[in-house]
Amino acid sequence: MTTRALADTGMADRIIAMPGVTMLAPRDSAYMQIPTGQRSALFAPAHRAALAEALSALLIARPLRAEEL
Repeated sequence: MTTRALADTGMADRIIAMPGVTMLAPRDSAYMQIPTGQRSALFAPAHRAALAEALSALLIARPLRAEEL
């Protein structure tokens, strides 16, 4: 679902253009724990700016290795 969120917000291309960025992306199972109505609202076109802001908060402007987490 993170892939969908990145595509819906137009952030996928931005992240591809950012070398060495790490994204702490939630797994699909985490999205599935959000109640259906809230999850639908999260992905609604009217809320894309808020979704993009939330995804941006998951970006770290340097590469991280698993041992660093």
